[in-house]
Amino acid sequence: MKFHIVCFLPMNREEFWKVRSSNEFLRFLCNEKKSNFEKIEIEEEWMDSDGTGHRRVRYTPRMEFFELAKMARKYVEKFFTGFEDVQTWNDISAPFCQVFINRPLGKLEDRVVTRGQVTVEPAGEEQCKHVMVGDCTANIMGIGTLIESAVVANMEKFYKYTYPTVVARYKKYKDSLAYSCNSQGLNDLKATPQVSTAA
Repeated sequence: MKFHIVCFLPMNREEFWKVRSSNEFLRFLCNEKKSNFEKIEIEEEWMDSDGTGHRRVRYTPRMEFFELAKMARKYVEKFFTGFEDVQTWNDISAPFCQVFINRPLGKLEDRVVTRGQVTVEPAGEEQCKHVMVGDCTANIMGIGTLIESAVVANMEKFYKYTYPTVVARYKKYKDSLAYSCNSQGLNDLKATPQVSTAA
């Protein structure tokens, strides 16, 4: 099943691209009350000599937030423990573009695959457009189509509603930190006694 998911994020694309997989941002993502994720871990990250970056991320979901048909839920809950996302990008040859291959962990690893590409486009001074295209394939007799539909529906729900909220909260947090540091710096400067060097 193909997907094309677009959302607008309240952060300029350069800033978003830098923080999108930082530990701090991923913690925010997990702490969001309506987030699909209990835990997100970067398992490994490396760079090739040509500037191609690679990242392997493990996601532990909160099953209560996943929408699944009753028939598919029983099957998925029995075997599904999380999923792994392998991300690849090159900021020189294809800036603001990331390719990904997503597979569930465990017994479903060879049966369900989601492949796609994320691009981030400018959409104003303090906003960017996050575009995700790709397809999901579930080779499971009888319920494959139900699982593909569920994967795409949950991605749409997450990226259109939860993700922009997390980005907004994270930006507000970072802005307040910057303001606090700037204010503290000014206060420290005012509090510093001036020493005269005149004879």
